[in-house]
Amino acid sequence: MMRLKAWMFIAINCLSLAALAETEKPAPADKCPISFQHIDLRYNHAGGESKPQLELIFTNQSEQRVTGFTFSLSILDAGGYPNLYSDSLSYRAGLEPDKKRISLWSLKLAAVDIHHSGETAILQKVEFVDGSTWTDSGSQECKITVDFHSQ
Repeated sequence: MMRLKAWMFIAINCLSLAALAETEKPAPADKCPISFQHIDLRYNHAGGESKPQLELIFTNQSEQRVTGFTFSLSILDAGGYPNLYSDSLSYRAGLEPDKKRISLWSLKLAAVDIHHSGETAILQKVEFVDGSTWTDSGSQECKITVDFHSQ
């Protein structure tokens, strides 16, 4: 009987240690859930009116369907200094794992210096189909930058 209790004690402790080790592993959601392929801020001159537009190409690197992305945008002025764009850029059409998306946003004309020298898009938040979310920790590791000063 003592042997059985000893084996049960060992088994329970091993299971507890395994569960503890499992919780210490970083969650897959901790890594950046997308990869960026391209960013481009240009003026669309259609219809005689110039409108700044941001094109962003990104791929869902997570293991589940995404229902929404939120990005922030900084535009480098002619001197190379970043200016935060006042609005967040949202994408809500959904995106399956390993699928690429090209998204285009029209920007406020007054907010974009025609002589800008680059731009940076930073992933702020991702919403998944299961209701979970990924949020930037403040590290801003999920970003893409084009800086014409560095070329």
